[in-house]
Amino acid sequence: TSPLDPRYVLLDLPVFPIILTGHALYIALSNRSLDPTKQLHWLLSALMTLVRTIGGSSLTLLLLGLPISHLANNTTIPTILGVWYLVYHSPGDIVHTLLSTQPCKTILYVLEAISSYRSVSSGVARAVEHLPGSWVGALVLGTLSGCGGSLLAAMEWRFRGISRVS
Repeated sequence: TSPLDPRYVLLDLPVFPIILTGHALYIALSNRSLDPTKQLHWLLSALMTLVRTIGGSSLTLLLLGLPISHLANNTTIPTILGVWYLVYHSPGDIVHTLLSTQPCKTILYVLEAISSYRSVSSGVARAVEHLPGSWVGALVLGTLSGCGGSLLAAMEWRFRGISRVS
């Protein structure tokens, strides 16, 4: 298969490091745009980047009673936290400045869309496997997989009284 084949890109491209890193960069950049002066405590901003990046698929696995695979491997969480650190604390803010350019934002948006597609399809596949015949389960778990992290972040922002959500 060719690396430019859409089926390969959407289904077979390795999640780590390309898609996960692009997804985490997109989320960290989005979080940073909500807090441009970096007034949010560093631990909370790192945690929100982590939650928005893997929260949806983690919720899906939790609801199905399956182990959360992100906690079992040694690459996902360090990658997300490393990306967060680069976006928030790179010398001279070079990473944030570079990623804020339109070409980089476009690439990150494409990687985010691929990540979202794969997350939704994975949630639906798990629902079909573990809840056979339940189209409602597939719908709910697919939706949670695709946007659960942002739902959790929106709940946290509401709890703190922030009304704007990206």
